[in-house]
Amino acid sequence: MSKVFKALGIIIEILTNDKGHVMCKKELDVLIQALQRLADLEKLQEEIGMDLLLALKCLLADNIYFISAKTNRVEYKSPTATSLKHKSIIFAFDSTIVEFKDYGKTWALTKEELENE
Repeated sequence: MSKVFKALGIIIEILTNDKGHVMCKKELDVLIQALQRLADLEKLQEEIGMDLLLALKCLLADNIYFISAKTNRVEYKSPTATSLKHKSIIFAFDSTIVEFKDYGKTWALTKEELENE
């Protein structure tokens, strides 16, 4: 069960106790909608295998650091375009395709992230 749905259940129990409502129905509906949105975003994150904010940062990044297969050293390139396809991100500098699950292992937004691995 999603963390968001667990939180929603606890909040509803607290706000609708048998001594009366602490919050009006309109406010509770807004809260439920917000928590549903968070649950949808959490589900999407699980589907793509990467934090959505990190994915957006990757799509907008000026430089991408990666471990070169030739030299086994950390290098970087500046992509001219990026695209999301099939749980992967495609960088247009040389049609490099990397999977989100490999973030921090074979590629990252900073050199330090790869050097610490």
